[in-house]
Amino acid sequence: MSNPIKVLVVDDSIVYRQVMQEVIARISDAECVGTAASGQIALRKISLLQPDLVLLDVVMPEMDGVATLQQVKQEYPAVEAIMISSFDMNNAKETLRSLQIGALDFIAKPKVSQPEQGIDELVQYLQPLI
Repeated sequence: MSNPIKVLVVDDSIVYRQVMQEVIARISDAECVGTAASGQIALRKISLLQPDLVLLDVVMPEMDGVATLQQVKQEYPAVEAIMISSFDMNNAKETLRSLQIGALDFIAKPKVSQPEQGIDELVQYLQPLI
């Protein structure tokens, strides 16, 4: 049995952090090693937890996901990132920029009104990537 992929979830919303933890728990080869509510906290936790993958919210206060991704790629180039975003035109530019910087992919945040369906969809989408 191989070692599970270590995942750090970064989102300013506690609800989405919990949703993403549930998604990771349902993926057999992945383990959520921690969460962070901001980009600054994420950078400190990456140093301590040494994740293989960061699930990173695009829109966060203070240090947004794009700025966090730039720092991650500069300081920890081996750490991969998948961006988490809501699908709207305001976030499209940031999402594309993230892919240019080196994010593996981006995923849409599930609707809070249908959490179970959203969790199932995210598991199906992320399983092949992890």
